[in-house]
Amino acid sequence: MPDSHTSLFWLPADTTIAQILHAAEFSFAEQPPGAATPTTLLDTFDWRLHARGWHAEWRNGTLTLFTTPDALPKRQSVPTPPPFRFEELSTGDAADALKPVIKMRALMPVAPFRETRTEIRVLDDLQKTTVRLIEHTIEPELPDTPTLRLVALRPIRGYPKATRALTRALTEHGAEKATAHWRDDLIRACGKTPGGYSNKITVQLTPNMPAAEATKHLLKAILSGIIINQPYIAQDIDTEFLHDFRVSVRRTRAALSQIKAVFPDDDVAAFKRDFSFLGKLTNTLRDLDVYLLAADSYREMLPPHMHPAIEPLFNHLRAQRTDALATVVATLNGERYPQIIERWDAFLNAPIDPTPANALLPIETLAKTRIHRQYRKIVKMGNHLLKHPNDAELHELRLVAKKLRYLLEFFASLFPPKDMKRLIKQLKILQDNLGEFNDVCVQEEFLFNTALHHPPKAPWSAETTLAIGALIGVFDAQKTRVKADFAAIFTKFSAPKNQALFKKLFAPSKDGIA
Repeated sequence: MPDSHTSLFWLPADTTIAQILHAAEFSFAEQPPGAATPTTLLDTFDWRLHARGWHAEWRNGTLTLFTTPDALPKRQSVPTPPPFRFEELSTGDAADALKPVIKMRALMPVAPFRETRTEIRVLDDLQKTTVRLIEHTIEPELPDTPTLRLVALRPIRGYPKATRALTRALTEHGAEKATAHWRDDLIRACGKTPGGYSNKITVQLTPNMPAAEATKHLLKAILSGIIINQPYIAQDIDTEFLHDFRVSVRRTRAALSQIKAVFPDDDVAAFKRDFSFLGKLTNTLRDLDVYLLAADSYREMLPPHMHPAIEPLFNHLRAQRTDALATVVATLNGERYPQIIERWDAFLNAPIDPTPANALLPIETLAKTRIHRQYRKIVKMGNHLLKHPNDAELHELRLVAKKLRYLLEFFASLFPPKDMKRLIKQLKILQDNLGEFNDVCVQEEFLFNTALHHPPKAPWSAETTLAIGALIGVFDAQKTRVKADFAAIFTKFSAPKNQALFKKLFAPSKDGIA
């Protein structure tokens, strides 16, 4: 595709550059068009490259990454067509730059098309070249999609008048200057919306919206995350489809539990059971994903001579993951999952029931009360833990903090963005500490049980058992360190300035809400 130092123009539909040059009475020489080349623009499902202003394409077995306008493209050979799983991208100029950005996500096709290039030279009276043009004829691989034509204008030193005259002719004949985001136009033409998916909550609520209506509005947006990600779980392209599916399920469960008395109790109880089932269904698969994603870090924790000894553990986990994935996919393709989604969708689109105690309460009033109560609960629990450290209560505090995080995200649109960003940032620091403590505890327990209960068909060797034991020792040391960090992190989170902001934003005038 054209480089960033070229002037680019989109031609009007059904118009070629030759037609414009003829109409404007330019003299030119046109080379025969090249062969049509299949090309695919790539990004992760959640548009991580687009968010950075980067683009990647695959053409003729070459992966090319475009970063900043002044940087040369990074290229490497990738013979097989996309999608490219992150773990399958071999080391190279493009992959080395991509991996820290895409992390565990795969590069997927977002705009497949066929491109034909035609080179044209604009000539003066002496038949000297004054401007070079390349017409890119782009045919998106999407039914009933019109052909696009992008013209790259490359000036020749010493002929500025010719460049200006040609630029003027192009605009007079309907050509539009392409912006720096011209690839976005191509992506839209291929039926996608650049940046069109994110797992973040972006629902806009209004303060006086009835709480039941606002909650349904919120839950509809969360449901879309379940529906969008579910089909990709079976394809097993990357682990984040399952992760985002689970996040949407957890958000649904949190909303049903934390936004109280807005729906009838019987409906809430039934849907809690349904979404609890979906959460538990995917627990084992997600745990195995986490362990396998951490395989490199596990190896780094061990001396090099123990690396071969730990490989049987990963082989065992991969075999377990294959079985767990099959179970999840079979259940999602069964009867219960679509029935749950169908009932949930029907409930969310039905008229609100005004009888629950908080159904018609302004959502801002309910949001303030729920957030303030949850924050006070965290402060009380944390202060107790500062005096009486306890592993079980640290785990409980993690769950309470997660509920507050959900509430802040659910209702962020109701409060000043700057204040909400600050509070969420402070809470995230606390959550990271509590989450790391939980992860270390869970992994230590998992490894201990795995070492004791070896695979019956392939018992652990002494070397593998020792390697697993060494990892347990590392995690135990990490647990002590993370636990020691809690006091300083919580003290900062519960500082008077932070408490004052919570009180200012959320303390209700009356605390008599159900």
